[in-house]
Amino acid sequence: MRLRQIVLLLLLALAVAAFVVLDLGRFLSFEQLKASQASFAQLHAAQPLTVAVVYFLIYVLATALSFPGASIITLAGGAVFGLWQGLLIVSFASTVGATLAFLASRFVLRDWVEARFGQRLADINAGVNREGAFYLFTLRLIPVVPFFLINLLMGLTRMKVWTFYWVSQIGMLAGTAVFVNAGTQLAQLESVKGILSPALLGSFVLLGIFPLVARRIVAVVQKRKVYARWADQRPKTFDRNLIVIGGGAGGLVSAYIAATVKAKVTLIEAHKMGGDCLNYGCVPSKALIKSAKIAHQMRHASDYGLSDAAPSFSFKAVMQRVHNVIAAIEPHDSIERYTGLGVEVLQGYGKLVNPWTVEVALNDGSTGPDGRPKLVRLTARSIVIAAGARPFVPPLPGLDDVGYVTSDTLWDEFAKLNEVPKRLVVLGGGPIGCELAQSFARLGAHVTQVEMGARLMVREDEEVSELAKASLQADGVQVLTAHKALRCEIRPAPTTASPVPVTVNPVPVTASPVPDTANPFPVTASEAKQSMDRHASLAMTDEVTTTTNEAISTTDEVTATTNEVTTTTNEAISTMNEATATTNDATATTNDATATTNGAVATTFEKYLIVEHNGQEKAIPFDQLLCAVGRVARLQAYGLEDLGIPTHRTIETNEYLQTIYPNIYAAGDVAGPFQFTHTAAHQAWYAAVNALFGEWKLFKADYSVIPWATFIDPEVARVGLNEQEAKEKNIPYEVTKYGIDDLDRAIADSEAHGFVKVLTVPGKDKILGVTIVGAHAADLLAEYVLAMKHGLGLNKILGTIHTYPTMSEANKYAAGEWKRAHAPQKLLAWVKKYHDYKRGA
Repeated sequence: MRLRQIVLLLLLALAVAAFVVLDLGRFLSFEQLKASQASFAQLHAAQPLTVAVVYFLIYVLATALSFPGASIITLAGGAVFGLWQGLLIVSFASTVGATLAFLASRFVLRDWVEARFGQRLADINAGVNREGAFYLFTLRLIPVVPFFLINLLMGLTRMKVWTFYWVSQIGMLAGTAVFVNAGTQLAQLESVKGILSPALLGSFVLLGIFPLVARRIVAVVQKRKVYARWADQRPKTFDRNLIVIGGGAGGLVSAYIAATVKAKVTLIEAHKMGGDCLNYGCVPSKALIKSAKIAHQMRHASDYGLSDAAPSFSFKAVMQRVHNVIAAIEPHDSIERYTGLGVEVLQGYGKLVNPWTVEVALNDGSTGPDGRPKLVRLTARSIVIAAGARPFVPPLPGLDDVGYVTSDTLWDEFAKLNEVPKRLVVLGGGPIGCELAQSFARLGAHVTQVEMGARLMVREDEEVSELAKASLQADGVQVLTAHKALRCEIRPAPTTASPVPVTVNPVPVTASPVPDTANPFPVTASEAKQSMDRHASLAMTDEVTTTTNEAISTTDEVTATTNEVTTTTNEAISTMNEATATTNDATATTNDATATTNGAVATTFEKYLIVEHNGQEKAIPFDQLLCAVGRVARLQAYGLEDLGIPTHRTIETNEYLQTIYPNIYAAGDVAGPFQFTHTAAHQAWYAAVNALFGEWKLFKADYSVIPWATFIDPEVARVGLNEQEAKEKNIPYEVTKYGIDDLDRAIADSEAHGFVKVLTVPGKDKILGVTIVGAHAADLLAEYVLAMKHGLGLNKILGTIHTYPTMSEANKYAAGEWKRAHAPQKLLAWVKKYHDYKRGA
């Protein structure tokens, strides 16, 4: 607490003490007011302006200091000044005083409260930002709630001062008028209780409820307004209760829930059931990670008392296993299974036509009268959009020319390869990039990972990023952080051969020297790529034949003509794989071999990623480029623009996952803010239940406990806050850390590395967040997820029996570390004395 805050707090304390010690409250009693009414009236008649100013200042001071007796002062205003003048003075004085109390609370207490209850207050502030003025207005209308308490509590929030002032001015006006009017009849009143009769209190309560009713009416009006343009298209009856667009995790769970509660539901999927997770993400990547880990363990078999061995394998077989795993899991998400559950599944592209109608272009082979894919239109009371996300491809110049794969396409593209890519560049240092970089490095690829940021896995704490980097580097990955990708190029490969002049008739042409790798090749990337593709289609055996307009052969000298080139062979010329000569530049090129014609050098092309680091450019050669720089929601071609549904990276929804149309919901990656399969399934429950039963009860999506994991080796798993997030949000915390290198089972498994780090509320065992790094970290995290979800602290985990010897004991030992750090030392000192006494010491 700063010095100015302390000084103000002391002044306020002195003022309150003076009020109590001097018994100033006796002047704020109903009896004293009635006894002094005549004196006040005479004084006001003699000096009206002075009395008004003094009264105003006294009222402001009493309200600002939250002194009791504001109702008596208000009555005095009516008794002395009359209804209208009294109402004017009291209205402004009470509002100014309330605002000063609001500011005092903010200045003295808010920082302290935010430090202790940061996350909880952040949630309250989010609500205040949305509807704070409305709720303040409601509270001001009901005098049952102490106004001084409202002033102090609102000061702890992030409500704007001006908002607080004008809402208070208007909201308190009705109650102020009642008391001022009562003051004009002071002689007839027997007590303050007479003012607030049960009937009047009931009226105030109804007045307070009115904004809530009005809000409901406004919501109905807004709903009618948003649907107004579609009023003539609203079906009288509906084909279905729910239509779900997208057959990934979010869509499957939504459809499953609807079918379970016996609703009629249709699921629309254009491509593969199971979505990205089954076909391109979680499942294939974990299958690859397992194969790569076995290869790694074979190379390090000596860690287990065996002989190290270089793994011998077919890369095609590895990739085939990945596809076999996908095929084995496919029945869980298949059309047949969901049809059996009661879900109608249509294969096709769904597009919103209006808020209740979806048009489906079927891709099951059926066609309409025009020969195009058959179109069907379905209507439903509610619609859930769960279209998922796709890999983001950065707009790098030359990227399309060199070719690339993404986390979606690599599974099919790499399955065509006979060997693991020799040189693989992974663009991106997030979880996907790290997992794949390590896996392919363990399978024998020379992997270079390029990350524009200062470190890998930037959402995790720095020590986690460093551990991940060290682990990847230990597996041979060249990690380049703070490297910005600029462009892709196709250049001649480096060669030590000297350039040899090549003569072409009838026009003499000298072949240009092979450019250095640091300089751009003097043709465009697309031209070079076309040349490479053209060479790949030519095969040479005993005689070199290349074509431009017609066949070109070479003998002792290269003769080229514009339209036709004919050469005779004096001696056999052998070539390695491919060669070509063109009439325009007489340059022989090949992809991966050097062909010579009377000493002329043919050029090998290679692909490069150009990066920038510390102001210097660097060229990284590669055979395959994997873009893993994140994923973006699929927002196009679903009719969102036509309906005016706002999108910004994701579909904009409220806390109930509703779009601007209350019957249209979004779930999963397309809704955000998380892009996890388990979060998509979590959101799907809210979307489906709200869509089917929202007219009775709407449920807010709960993101308070969201776990996630990155499956590098060692695994990284987290739930809740880590240290960097706690610091960013100004949330106080304590750190408890247990090193897994001390765990018996980890030592036995030769997995003795990593840690469990728990953030707790200072002085308490309440868990704010957990980060685990180590073998099976994602599995170990589940215990903490359960504890946080149900409000269980570390003491409960410590008191739970964990099987020995298991990795799960790490959670118990972490709780034990917290307990040891919070042991009651003073009590233990007395206990020691007790034991000393028992020994007779």
